[in-house]
Amino acid sequence: MGRGRDLAPIGRKQAQATASRLGVQSPGLVIAKTVAGGQPLYQGWEDVSVDIWGPRVGKTTSRAIPAILEAPGAVLVTSNKRDVVDATWGPRPAHGDVWPFDPQGIVGAPADWWWNPLTYVTDEVKADILADVFASASRDPRGAHRRLLRARRTAAAREPAARRVARQIAAQQQLAENINAGDIDAAVQTFAADAVDHDPAPGQGPGRDGFHAFFSELASAFPDAHIEPAHLVADDKHVCIAYTLSGTHRGAFHGVAPTGNNRIEVRGVQIGRFENAQIVERWGSTDELGILRQLEAAPAPS
Repeated sequence: MGRGRDLAPIGRKQAQATASRLGVQSPGLVIAKTVAGGQPLYQGWEDVSVDIWGPRVGKTTSRAIPAILEAPGAVLVTSNKRDVVDATWGPRPAHGDVWPFDPQGIVGAPADWWWNPLTYVTDEVKADILADVFASASRDPRGAHRRLLRARRTAAAREPAARRVARQIAAQQQLAENINAGDIDAAVQTFAADAVDHDPAPGQGPGRDGFHAFFSELASAFPDAHIEPAHLVADDKHVCIAYTLSGTHRGAFHGVAPTGNNRIEVRGVQIGRFENAQIVERWGSTDELGILRQLEAAPAPS
């Protein structure tokens, strides 16, 4: 839209003079050619341009890629497509190092020069710590480093407790899975050898052997016995589980002869105190009266 002196600042002569002052051989990036004479016009190395183009009209191929390849110094490029990287990743090392930042895996570039802070988050404790660091940094960037060090010390104190709770929950879940599989020998390993049951079943002996006898009778009476956890809560010493017990009566249970077809389904709750991922004390109850009523061995409520 200009002519003559209007275009002189972006013509080759003045563009080259500016580039030489900056110590650059190339006059700049070619942005257009004059209608009269076809002379190139340049965006100098001190200039900023704003391009307004429509979709799919050649922005990347005619502007972005040539600019990246011709730039004599550092270039920062952002894109949500891989075409820019594919076209420039190979040639640009001739000008210096190239560092693709590809957290979404669009071009498959390895994360060998940057670190994703979210990889630090492996549990709820670390998530809370990292969120606090981010929030603190936004309020007082100068104090963020001190808070990060303090957060690491906090994590060092809290993470063992978090891991202990996780192991205890896993042990409680494994207990139910082993009972469901009929593997009583494995199930009772969740209990310490001298575990105390504060609410034992009728005739149940002490310690792990007592639990073994009880679960063996349960498995014999209800071969398809299934424990379905409904709710589970835990702290650093205890795991509390509410569950449903179901099964088909195939063997004697508390003196009741097998009925063969009677299905039972009752609810129960258990609190276990853990040490070294084993239950050392237990409180709880399964609705045994409900079992007997469903086996027609006890009167139904009036």
